[in-house]
Amino acid sequence: MHKRERVSEKPEFGAEGASSDSLKTVDDAQKSPYFGSWPINVPELFFGREQETEDVFHRLIANRILVLCAVSGAGKTSLVEAGLIPRMKDAGFHVSPTIRVNEQPPKDILTADSPPNRFCWSVIRSLMKDSQGKPASHEIPLKVDAVSAFTDLIDALPDEDARKPSLLIFDQFEEILTIDPEDKKTKEHFFQTLGSLLKNRRRWALFVVQEELIAGLDPYRKHIPTQLAHIFRIDLLDEKHALQAIQGPPRIFEVEFEDSAARSLTGMLASARLTASTSARDVPPLYLQVVCTAIWEARNEKSQNINAVDLDRIKGVEGALGRFYAQRVKKCADDAPTVGERALRLWIQEHLIGGPGAAFELASGGRHSRRPFYVDGTQEAVQGLPTSVIDGLVHARLLTREPRHDGWFVEIAHNGLVEPILTNNREWLTEDGLPFPYSIEDLEFWKHVDEQDKKRFLLRGGEVKRAIRWRKLEPDQLTSDDEQFISESVKARNFRRLIYGVIAVIFFGAFAFTNSLFDANRQLQREVIEREKAYKELEKAQSSLKTSKTSLENANQQLQDEVIEREKAYKELELVQSSLKTSKAGL
Repeated sequence: MHKRERVSEKPEFGAEGASSDSLKTVDDAQKSPYFGSWPINVPELFFGREQETEDVFHRLIANRILVLCAVSGAGKTSLVEAGLIPRMKDAGFHVSPTIRVNEQPPKDILTADSPPNRFCWSVIRSLMKDSQGKPASHEIPLKVDAVSAFTDLIDALPDEDARKPSLLIFDQFEEILTIDPEDKKTKEHFFQTLGSLLKNRRRWALFVVQEELIAGLDPYRKHIPTQLAHIFRIDLLDEKHALQAIQGPPRIFEVEFEDSAARSLTGMLASARLTASTSARDVPPLYLQVVCTAIWEARNEKSQNINAVDLDRIKGVEGALGRFYAQRVKKCADDAPTVGERALRLWIQEHLIGGPGAAFELASGGRHSRRPFYVDGTQEAVQGLPTSVIDGLVHARLLTREPRHDGWFVEIAHNGLVEPILTNNREWLTEDGLPFPYSIEDLEFWKHVDEQDKKRFLLRGGEVKRAIRWRKLEPDQLTSDDEQFISESVKARNFRRLIYGVIAVIFFGAFAFTNSLFDANRQLQREVIEREKAYKELEKAQSSLKTSKTSLENANQQLQDEVIEREKAYKELELVQSSLKTSKAGL
């Protein structure tokens, strides 16, 4: 059989991909030889880790219980899925479904009189998956523990498989530390149960752990046989093995990745360091797969070579990471006419990236990580996003999903994509020419500041007017947060208008009242002046009256004196007349 025909069959995806579909992504017409942000689980497409696969295999066989660690993005899950599992099966092992400890029991189980240990529950649920990664049933008896559940599952296997030694693989085992970090009692019980499970020497176990968190297992080592003493660390890819991982997969598809272009790409990838502790010469497998996927998508499909021209199309590692995300989001938004690209970008940022306010923390220098989000399989939409769009993001290999109860937990395919997603969102949402009336930072600051400070970050003035117009013209671009943000801004604007109106009424009323007081005061002053004038006139009249009275009194006195004088004269006249009469009579 030709190699290309072999990989064109429908290989089953592991738990990380949680799908039995063939190699289908948004751009699947050519079946990309690269896996983007998903772990590789097709051995024929797994290159550059052959030696590490053999080393892990022999260390695991020899020590029975092994911790596999590396920095995030180093390709731990790919090594396990595409390298170690086939090797262990070839060696005669029965490999159980990959185990995660992140599942939360349903509410009816948690509220029971004796709820199970959540981590033991998650182990049991992982072990009960069928061949396609789906839980056979979520009806697990409350009293069943991980030991008896695993024993029952082994007993149910065909005789040939039941006689094989068993391998348990705990992927992303650092979740035991990051979930409910203060619940040490539950974790202690879980490790005791796990230790009992692994006492059977026909059971092997591999714990895949993020390197920087491995020290957190120290308090629980005592419960595990071998006390997790055997640790194997894998590094990022050096140049030699990075070239193999770049050039090997396309050759399966009869396409040659030219040496000069491949070497240039390894240099570009080595500069994109995952952590400060990694060497400047190391190549992160995650970025290698994502960037190579972007190159494969952008290449000339008719050409059987990938060269420097194809590298120029992706505009560097950051451009490739942004392109990988942006193309998939745009395609999924275009396929869903009721969901705008902006709304989809913000939904991913809001529900799938951890920490309060992804863009808020990005602006503040915060650190972000992916977080799982539960999708109810019985609903057509979750938090305003149709489940068909979520399915599209999964098939686009931007998200992964894990079956849970009646639905799925979905999450961004890898933590290494979180910052590129936030960066691309910020650039896209603030790009000149886009008709958005405010930036994502405006929205995030408003959402995550204290309640008493929220009003400070609402839209004002012309921003509110533009937001209302945008809401009317582009309803499919709005998220529920946008709707609330704009509505609160409109309410605040209307309240300000009311306050300003009241202030205006008070001001003009006070102005009119002040004017009337001023006019009344002037009138009063005029009246006072008039009264003062009248008083002075009165005083003058009184003075004149007094003068007249005095004159009258003087005139009267003079008249009286004249009367007295006249009376005296009259008397004298009478005396003269009497004297005359007497004289006349004497004569």
